[in-house]
Amino acid sequence: MPQTHEGVCQCGAVRYRITGEATALVACHCSHCQRQSGSAFGLSMRLAADQFELIKGELKGFARPGNDRIITGSFCPHCGTHIHHKLSDQPDVISLKLGTLDDTEWLIRCQMMQRFIGKRRGNRHDHIPAPALRRRLSMRLHPLPDHL
Repeated sequence: MPQTHEGVCQCGAVRYRITGEATALVACHCSHCQRQSGSAFGLSMRLAADQFELIKGELKGFARPGNDRIITGSFCPHCGTHIHHKLSDQPDVISLKLGTLDDTEWLIRCQMMQRFIGKRRGNRHDHIPAPALRRRLSMRLHPLPDHL
């Protein structure tokens, strides 16, 4: 039986389930992902669109141009949490925002690559082997204590 994992927006109005394995974990450093995440990069996980199931609430969307394609972002209409985005030239794939998952511990065990994409690297894809990715994820994705 395939693995299933769930995630939720900040206010709890939107809940989803993913089934199966991701094709990649991506740390994107483009200006759009920086703006969306409010950080130096955006973390996402690429999945087949049919691996994503909305189990509570509904998503709102917006579309914007980017690199000769349309990027459609989906978010909670109540709190604005960005859940995933799709590229018009890859309609069967979504990029799920990792911070919305209930549990990220399982990501540390994933045998995946991390890709850095951005103008400072000339839109070149630099691949980092899975052991290095697991070390980085173990530092970045553990939940923060409630007192911070």
